[in-house]
This record gives sequence, C-alpha cells and structure tokens, in this order.
Amino acid sequence: MSTLRRICKILFAASWCLVTTALAAPDTGCGERASLAELIASPDKYHGKTLWVVAYITIDFENMTACPSETGTQQESCLWLDISGSPKTDQDYARYESDLRAWNRFNLQTVGIRAVFDKGGKGHFSMWPGSLRGVTEVSGYKDSWSFASSATVPRTACVGELPVPEESSGRRLGSGNLKLRNGDYDGAIADFDRAIELEPGNSMHYLMRGNAKKQKRDYGGTIADYTRAIEFEREYKDVMYSARADARELNGDFDGAIADYTRAIEIDPKFDGTYRSRGRVKQKTGDTKGAETDFDRAKQLAPVQQQP
Repeated sequence: MSTLRRICKILFAASWCLVTTALAAPDTGCGERASLAELIASPDKYHGKTLWVVAYITIDFENMTACPSETGTQQESCLWLDISGSPKTDQDYARYESDLRAWNRFNLQTVGIRAVFDKGGKGHFSMWPGSLRGVTEVSGYKDSWSFASSATVPRTACVGELPVPEESSGRRLGSGNLKLRNGDYDGAIADFDRAIELEPGNSMHYLMRGNAKKQKRDYGGTIADYTRAIEFEREYKDVMYSARADARELNGDFDGAIADYTRAIEIDPKFDGTYRSRGRVKQKTGDTKGAETDFDRAKQLAPVQQQP
C-alpha cells in the first residue's frame, strides 16, 4: 500500500457530523417553504412554484446536487441543482461562470435556497427525481447571495429562520479535498487555511494543505506543513514522516528524506513500502548496498510485489 493510499484510508476513517434540516414555520410574505422530501413525494403539487428549501449542496461537475444532509446523498433523495439554464451564447456562458463562482462559496454546506421546482429537470444523465432552477437567492452560514443583483446581500427575513449551521473545520476540509481533486490548488489551500484557523490542533488539516502545496511545487511550504502534522499526529506518525520524506526528496534533500523514512520504519517496521522508498533515495545518493538491503527487506515483507 502506498503512502498516498494510506493517507486516503485515514481520510475515509474520519468521522463527519450529521446535519439535520428541520424547516422553520411558513412565512406567507416570503413565499412557500417545502422540504426536499415533500417536493419529491408530490412533484405535481410543487411543479413550477418558487419555494424556499433547505439542502446540503455539492458544486461539482456532473454532481450539482441538493440533498437532505451531508450523509443523506442518495440520488432518489436529492434534486439536481440547475444553475446554468442551458447556456447557448457567449453571454450565457459568462453569466454561468459568474454564478458558478458565487455558488462555490456555499459548496458542501447546508443552505437556504429560493428557487423554482421543476419536476421534469432530471439533471445529468437524467438521474434525479427533479431539479431546482431559476435560483434567485442562496444563504449559507456566513452570507447570502442574490443572483438577481449578482452581489452579496444581507440575510433577508425569509432566510433568518432557516436552520443554516455554523461553519466547521470538517466542512472546510471536505471542500478543500474536493477543490484539490479538481485542480483548484489555491482554493484548496484557502479552505485548509480556514480549517486550521477553526481547529489548529488537527494534524489532517496540515497534511492536506501540505498536499495542495506540493501540487504547486512549493516544497518548502509542504515540508513546513508536514512538520506541523507530525507534531499534532498521534496514531499515524509513520505516514506523516513518509509524506515529509517524499517532499524532502522532491526538494533535493536526500539525507533528510532518508532520515524521515528511517523514523517511519522505526514506528512501523513491517510496512514494505517505506523500505522501498528509502531504498530508492539511497540509490540516488550512490549507496547501492544500502538500497539493495532495503529492497531485500521490502521483498521479504511483501514477496509478491514487483521490486523497482
């Protein structure tokens, strides 16, 4: 198992809080409010109506969705979030890109949305039981956005009662991970910065920010973040040392990389991948005998794996 796969395993094991979304009492002055479950159960009743709904939203290519919560994301329980309106002209695409930038601030959050319910809007590959289109306003934990005026606006009375949760480091980490996968490294770093501000003692935040910096080839920044991750980590220090060793190798510090791999081996002497990585670096330093010793040990621990 590679260091990257081990990191992914740690991330998968991390727990995430469940967000509940009970609706506030109706306000006739603001228009009707409904839950996603009501819209899906009674599509004819709500089709074409402008409504306030509360949903956990994901802003991602082929997955623009509004779901009941961050754990309730089954397709049959979610609606497609149509923010494009089928752009056809250059002006339409320019408007779409502007709206998409506004939506990104609410990605992976529970928000209040004022939009039209369309029972026939099935979304990408026609996989969803309906859609929300013609969004005029969205309100998250921090601010609101008016698409009519293309500006941040104060929360309206219509949103004030909606149960939008406060910001959390976990949501920032999730948002940053998504941006990292999509190649938005600066956006990911900004999210990880905020996660660190909210929870400065969490090693995972530093590890993921270091990963984003490594993609930008900021190896000095990467090593600094991995060093902080090592300081705070309790259970997976060997993984953190291996991650820093890789960054040091990329930065040309072979002796430092070997030292970090050696520390990782001291913590977990039965992981073949660390010996293999250390042997590769030893080869670069001309220590052929030391490299062969490491490769032999890796083969003993995992004989079925192909050696470099």
